[in-house]
Amino acid sequence: MKPAIICDPEIMGGTPVLFGTRAPFQTLLDYVEAGAPLDTFLEDFPGVTREGAKAALQQAGDLAIWRWRMRVLLDEWVPSGLRGDLPEHQVRTVFPMGWRGIKNGKLLKLTADQFDCRLTVDRNLQFQQNIGAVDIAVIVVHASSNDVASLRRVLPEILQALSGIQPGQILPVGL
Repeated sequence: MKPAIICDPEIMGGTPVLFGTRAPFQTLLDYVEAGAPLDTFLEDFPGVTREGAKAALQQAGDLAIWRWRMRVLLDEWVPSGLRGDLPEHQVRTVFPMGWRGIKNGKLLKLTADQFDCRLTVDRNLQFQQNIGAVDIAVIVVHASSNDVASLRRVLPEILQALSGIQPGQILPVGL
């Protein structure tokens, strides 16, 4: 398998770049950390393919270059206060992404390029959407309510799920 990120003294003075391009890997990380859609990065760097960018992010995760284990989206009904309880993960919410009110199918498609996992309290999601059709994992939290205190009671299960969930998989926790 060819590397997705390379360091060559002849290319950008040895700055890590995406294979076959002069696009700095750190720039891709900056876009992702800022919550920009992958499409925005791809528009700004037309020489980079979607597959190449995703492979670079995967390689970085495999090599522990990237500091987060998972990129997690908290859906609209999961309080943002839960973000601090997931410090090993890059956690964002739908509000700053500008995705408030977007329905499940469209939201799944939007999140697939930018996130590894969606954390939701929507127990009907698995019956309404074909999760296997998108490249994202979903954790459905069953708690007495969606307030932070209730969700923290099942936090060990959430963390366990995040450690092994795979794209296309839907995993209920807190049952």
